[in-house]
This record gives sequence, C-alpha cells and structure tokens, in this order.
Amino acid sequence: MRSWIGRRVRVTDLLHSHARTRAYTRHLLGRCGVVVAVLRMGKVALVELNDPVEDCPAGARRWHFCWGDLELLEETSVLDRFTADYRAGFSWHEGRAIQHAVLPGKDDKAGVCGLPAQALPTCGWSLAFSPAVERACPTCVRLADDSDQDSALELPVAS
Repeated sequence: MRSWIGRRVRVTDLLHSHARTRAYTRHLLGRCGVVVAVLRMGKVALVELNDPVEDCPAGARRWHFCWGDLELLEETSVLDRFTADYRAGFSWHEGRAIQHAVLPGKDDKAGVCGLPAQALPTCGWSLAFSPAVERACPTCVRLADDSDQDSALELPVAS
C-alpha cells in the first residue's frame, strides 16, 4: 500500500473537520497543501499549506482536516517516500539531539543503524522520521532509503 503522507490535497469543504478549523472556513477553502501526518487512528490528515506563513490563516501553515473535507490530488515528491515507514527516535551525542529512523512496533528502542534511540510517543502517535533534518543520522538515512518496506497506512473509508 502507498502512504498518504506526501500526497497533495485541496481543501474542498469543512463540514467534517474540528470546529476550530471550521472557524477559518472562508480562509481555508480552495487552498492546497501536502499531507505531512495521519492522526487520530487514520481519521484526520495534518496538512501543510503551500502558502507562505504570512498568507496563512492565524499564521499557521499546518492544519488538521477530516479526509471528507479534502480532495486528493496527484502524488508529490515533497516528502521522501520512506518518511511514513519509520518513526523519529532521538539520542544525545555531545550535547546535541540526533534523529534516528526507528521501526514502529515492540522493539522501538533502537534506530535502524543499531544505536539506542527512543521514539517519543505523543497522544498515541509518533513523529515520522525525516531524512531532511540537519541532525538526522546519516547511517539511518542511508539504511532507510535502501529498504523497500510498504507503508501500512490506508486512506480511511467513510462509514
């Protein structure tokens, strides 16, 4: 299965999204962006808008939308293809945090490079590994890119 992270979307409606998001309906309708995370057990997409922060409602580029309020556009290469397959784990080296690629699951205490790194779960989800981060472990970037894992994320079906 392909991951929905990295897909381009357009905001077409705001009937299903949270009330705080709906409060900005007239400012958000028609805007395009990229899905950067799938939240709340797959029911919500965190979308980073394409517009500069000065032009975004309330100065926020990232908004959460229910899938029913979005139109899926073509797949984009804005995010690397393996960002959804790995979670971000962190370790400390010489007073600096280093980001590692951590496989989700029971054994999430080490990066794919073998060094100890712990994913930081937040409200039931963890940050996705980003190879573009300045402090990303170069070994994890190389190993994660070489893997051919399929993502387990699927687009939710409305019930």
